[in-house]
Amino acid sequence: MAFRIQLRRDTAIKWAVNNPVLLQAEMGYETDTTLLKIGDGTTNWNDLGYWNGNLAIEVGGTEVVQGAGTLNFTGGVSATLATGGIVTLDFAGIGGLTGPTGPAASIDVFGSTGGVTGATGIRFTGGVSVVANGKEAVVSVSAITSNIYNNTVRYLIDSNVVGRPSEIAGNESVQILSSGNLYTGKSWIRSGTTLTIYSDAHGLVQGNGVLVRNSTSANSYGYFLVTSVISANSFSITVADSGDSTGSALSYIPAFSVTAYDPGDSMTISAPAVGNAQLISVTVTTMLNAGSQFSVELEGVISNGGGANTNLYTMNIPSVGAVDALDGSNLAGQITSVPSGLTNTFNVIGLNNANRFTLIKLSF
Repeated sequence: MAFRIQLRRDTAIKWAVNNPVLLQAEMGYETDTTLLKIGDGTTNWNDLGYWNGNLAIEVGGTEVVQGAGTLNFTGGVSATLATGGIVTLDFAGIGGLTGPTGPAASIDVFGSTGGVTGATGIRFTGGVSVVANGKEAVVSVSAITSNIYNNTVRYLIDSNVVGRPSEIAGNESVQILSSGNLYTGKSWIRSGTTLTIYSDAHGLVQGNGVLVRNSTSANSYGYFLVTSVISANSFSITVADSGDSTGSALSYIPAFSVTAYDPGDSMTISAPAVGNAQLISVTVTTMLNAGSQFSVELEGVISNGGGANTNLYTMNIPSVGAVDALDGSNLAGQITSVPSGLTNTFNVIGLNNANRFTLIKLSF
């Protein structure tokens, strides 16, 4: 013989009006809502909760939606009851948020060179601090470096500069005024006469000039040539074997160098590989040869040099001045391009001061 079991049933309104007490484990079914309640033998219908096999949502401890099997959110967010009773939230279309609980764990940090992905946090260094203020983090930028230096610098290339052309000796010298980017807060280590500077992606090459501040003392100001490129993030210069052995507040400015020198006749000035260096003026002290002419060649373009000088239309022709180094008398002189058409080379002519020390200044 077959048996059929039929639950007590009625509409939600009639159940509420009649408000019966269901026996313990007795079920009551709402035909119009498909919701179910199970009695305990003492509690009236209206005070019973719906069977919690369905999803219930509480806000502030108060149940506001009962018996739901699906949650639908407007604005591109949806939730469905997955197997095992786990609700999976889908945030597709809401500002690119993904994942079961909202944004992914990684942080994207965007700067001038693009994004850095996969990070789980952000660290601030170099004068930047972060403090908690309730639920907010307050970022304070006090200073990138404790010393703010002028990025227009003047330096002397003479017999004391290690790595200069050997012909710059005695009273022969070159004084340069230039500007360039200021790189600050760099750590360094000195071992004997080798000082290694750590600077991420520095871009310098061997032989480039650098004007260094705060390498061995708070008042240091020195011009050096890069003697070795150790890595993409470090290079070395040759210094005196004295002073501190380490530090973390060094600053430097890429500077020009003299890569060829013929006393009384010619010289070549080279721009650094990086740093947006601009050549402002050059003063050379030299014993003029017979013929009273001195030639200056520039290696570098506008972004790192003394001008484009790639053709007759882009030449940055300097003005020139000259004096006798012995009595200070003013000397005649003028600029002319080299007859061969080398637009990055300038001849100073008409000096009429052969076999005497002469100061020749070119201003760009």
